[in-house]
Amino acid sequence: MNKVTDDSLISEQLKNDVIAANYFDYEELSISPDDQQALIVFGNHDMPEEEYEQGRRNRSIRLLNLNDGAYTELLSSDEDAHAPSWSPDGSKIAYLSCISGKTEIWVMNQDGSGKRQVSSTHSSVQNPFQFTKLCWSPDGKWIAYRLMPNGSRNSLIYNYKKKKPSTDIMVFRTRKQNNKDYVDYISSLYRCELHMIDMITGENRRLTHYSNGEMDIIGWGDGGTIVVKENDELKKVFVSGSGQKLLYSGDADLIKMKGQSLYIASVLHSSVEINFQDKGKLQQLCRVEIPGYEVKLHDFSFDASHVFLTAQRGLSNYMFSIETSTGELKQLTDETRVIYSYHHTAGVKCFHKEHSVIFPYSGPSEPMEIWKRSETGNMEKLSHFSDGVITYPIPEVKVIKYERDGWIIESLLVLPVAYESGSHVPTLVFLHGGPEGTIIADFKELNCAGGQSAAFFLANQGYAVFIPNFRGSSGYGLEFQKELGNLQIMRNPFKDVMAGVDYLIEQGIADPDAVGLYGFSYGGGLSTWIVSQTDRFKGAIGICGIHDFLHQDRNYGVPFHAFRPSRLGEASPKDMWLRPEMYK
Repeated sequence: MNKVTDDSLISEQLKNDVIAANYFDYEELSISPDDQQALIVFGNHDMPEEEYEQGRRNRSIRLLNLNDGAYTELLSSDEDAHAPSWSPDGSKIAYLSCISGKTEIWVMNQDGSGKRQVSSTHSSVQNPFQFTKLCWSPDGKWIAYRLMPNGSRNSLIYNYKKKKPSTDIMVFRTRKQNNKDYVDYISSLYRCELHMIDMITGENRRLTHYSNGEMDIIGWGDGGTIVVKENDELKKVFVSGSGQKLLYSGDADLIKMKGQSLYIASVLHSSVEINFQDKGKLQQLCRVEIPGYEVKLHDFSFDASHVFLTAQRGLSNYMFSIETSTGELKQLTDETRVIYSYHHTAGVKCFHKEHSVIFPYSGPSEPMEIWKRSETGNMEKLSHFSDGVITYPIPEVKVIKYERDGWIIESLLVLPVAYESGSHVPTLVFLHGGPEGTIIADFKELNCAGGQSAAFFLANQGYAVFIPNFRGSSGYGLEFQKELGNLQIMRNPFKDVMAGVDYLIEQGIADPDAVGLYGFSYGGGLSTWIVSQTDRFKGAIGICGIHDFLHQDRNYGVPFHAFRPSRLGEASPKDMWLRPEMYK
């Protein structure tokens, strides 16, 4: 494949630019009370394992003007600043920062001046605030927050594995082979506490103590109460210390409080159910089937008349709205675009005074930026964060669809920079992990190398990069995933890959004498397995590949094939041990 043979030939500037572009994961959005500004939290996962497991993400906070797109960086990634929260009058911003050496609550003026540490926890862990929400009281004097004094479950598990337990840890192991289910549960004196802190004096009060339970703050209620969600229950906690009261029990993925009333939205399989509760009486408003998969609820409009959500269909991640009173469903964004993903978790945020929303929005050739959809339906790009960062040529990306065994296989094809139509070019095939992973039409998916394809980098070296969503990929329905069953977990994806390569050769794009293969995780194992089945490829690279399916059986009590029902089908897990032909 006589392209790049000497690393010195690869532009150092290109490598640096590609790396810099990966520092733009949109993690949080927060709109000011007057709807004029928004706080954006950027983060990334490029850090040592221990820092990552303890909750570090190199996060920074920028202030974006929602009228002209101008922005200011208020807090740098050195602080790992996150969880920003506007005071009720919009004059102050509370946030979490580790600038003092340990994560604590800080506050600053809305322009970034007057930074001041508010909390001083006595926890022995570096970040007892993981995944918390800072919630101002209506009078702006207090903030409610969640504290995990022994750390999050992830940090406890990490410390246990590294034999550095900070407290007594018990390990429970259960095997239910008949149900093909395995649970490896690590617990501890896990505590999840509700606190409130005076933003002027720093006086701190612990209101509740939850042992071995999950708790999230929903918001401040009326009459000196804080509404929390503990597992599947909504409770009203009295800040006077006089106890708590159960408000609701059941599914509740998204909650909106309006006075004493609750709007509750839940994802139930492929549908969304919206309920209304007033004075303890629950009423179902609607239940709506969603035309997609991986449904995620994001936000209610300010008046609870609409709920906004995203759902995946193939390469695309769409935004929808549901009118809560009628159940009317509207698709609000186009195909081959992405809003919410593994990298970009900020999602959709509603304005406080109008039916407009902001959200991160990306296409395969367009970097993720903040967009606004107004209440009239007008779409407008607000931010230009990637300007000056992405200086290298962005290659052309095409959606490729072809047929194999009656299935339509959807894929992305990244063409070399300055590609001339009709020319045969060296082609690399990238295989995603899972196998229930998927490739989506997201700029970062094609730009990043951290488990992704780094396709843009390779396209700038003269390669075409072909990325198929082979059978088993998510976003295409359960029947598509069931094609992995009956011991076809390698064979059917292999067929789809080969059909795609044949298609590119027939279309006069791929040079048949210069095709390579690489993949990550399951895709890494599939890459190395494929070259044992065919001589079509000139080389293959398996990155963090899964090469011994029996290893999971020995260590976790369930074979890789049987980890999900769709992987096993009608076959038996014993076939992995008794039928060597399944590996051929």
